[in-house]
Amino acid sequence: MVGTAFEDGEALTFDNAWNDPRAHEDGSEGIRAFGVFPLGDWGVMTVASPTVGAFDDYEMDLVRVLAANAEVALNRAAREAELAEQRGQLAELDRINAVIRDVDQLLVRTSTREEITQAVCDRLAESAQYQFAWVGESMAGSNEVEPTAWAGVEEGYLDRIVAMRDETPTGPAQQAMETGSVQVVQSISDDEDYEPWREAALKRGFQALAAIPLRYRETVYGVLCVYADRTNAFDARERAVLAELGETIGHAINAAENKRALLSDGVVEVELEIREGDGFFSRTPREEGGTFTLEGVTMTTDGSFVYFVTVDGLDPDRVLALSDDAPDVEQARLVNEHDDGDLFEFVYTGPSPLQALSDHGGTLQYAEFTAERGRSLVELPRNADVRPVVESIQEELPGTKVVAQRERERPARTVEEFRTALEEDLTERQRSALDAAYYAGFFEWPRESTGEEVSDSLGVSAPTFHQHLRVGERKLLSAFLDE
Repeated sequence: MVGTAFEDGEALTFDNAWNDPRAHEDGSEGIRAFGVFPLGDWGVMTVASPTVGAFDDYEMDLVRVLAANAEVALNRAAREAELAEQRGQLAELDRINAVIRDVDQLLVRTSTREEITQAVCDRLAESAQYQFAWVGESMAGSNEVEPTAWAGVEEGYLDRIVAMRDETPTGPAQQAMETGSVQVVQSISDDEDYEPWREAALKRGFQALAAIPLRYRETVYGVLCVYADRTNAFDARERAVLAELGETIGHAINAAENKRALLSDGVVEVELEIREGDGFFSRTPREEGGTFTLEGVTMTTDGSFVYFVTVDGLDPDRVLALSDDAPDVEQARLVNEHDDGDLFEFVYTGPSPLQALSDHGGTLQYAEFTAERGRSLVELPRNADVRPVVESIQEELPGTKVVAQRERERPARTVEEFRTALEEDLTERQRSALDAAYYAGFFEWPRESTGEEVSDSLGVSAPTFHQHLRVGERKLLSAFLDE
């Protein structure tokens, strides 16, 4: 009877409910007089008595009125509760927006990437919304997120998760970096995927977290992680606000990086390491011993690269014999022999980072190959996107790892400073030989003056002139190419 009245929305009254077959279905044998009155979606109100005909029409109407009033009261209470919840959510959103506005103002006042990330962490941790905030970045060619700025209840938490990194799966921070979308853990206590970090987080009072990518267009500069002391702290609206904050921070970082690139002659140095390389310079010291050190690289007219390499600890004849059999060496020549290593010239066609570097305005500054490993140092413009460059190198040289990445200011030299430094290095006779040869057209093609004619004008023998000229040329080229 109760179910029927609730489903139909119609009241049922009985002088003797025992006469209705439905009364026998729930074991209510003791009930005779009975009334059931629906309360809309809330349920029903019932009255019952063991006496037949216990309720007259007046009493049933009274209960009917009470039921109607109860339904009205319940509806009003529900509306008030909903409004209270909405007011609470709006107040919470207002507080979040206030924090975001403060962060936006901070971004206007900061000028470097480091200042931006630290200021954001400080402001978020100061708010009542969050206990802890940190920013992480990953080196190019690596998926591991390294903390770079933090504020709030840290208490060794970052050291803990970094130490556990090799033993744990991909976490929310790394997922945010890889996907470019906000990742949320609404209940650290219950989320199965967060189990490896749960104990450390709960110990510091963290109950929920959000990982927000710091992105500008297609570039993800890092990830911002914020922690709250309550579960379900990040509803859909707050996630949307935080996602927008991540884009704002990414835009600010991009602007700061571009400004620094314009105002300084800075570069990004990336140190690479490979232990099982397939190229001639990697496999030869690994199989034969010795050390191969790059001295310089140039390019032939057909696009091949010519490497000048000092080999130490390996017989020169053995190096030439190995290069003759190497499929990735077209030509090899012993340039000279020294006590500290022999200089070779190799026309090398094997795997190399040079093409990827040249496509992005980068240079190979240093390379050394030993029996244990190969180590290279590449230099990129500060405004270059390092990640695709490294990925291109790794495609060409599988197994290459980034072991360090740093920014460096390259001191700018004026023309006058360059000229002064060179003049200090040249002797008077070397400078005279260069000046006389230049102004006499010795360097023109065809030559306007011969070496003998220039030496006569200087009043020295031809061999002496050529000696001073060659040394002066070497110093001039060294100052330019080494720089």
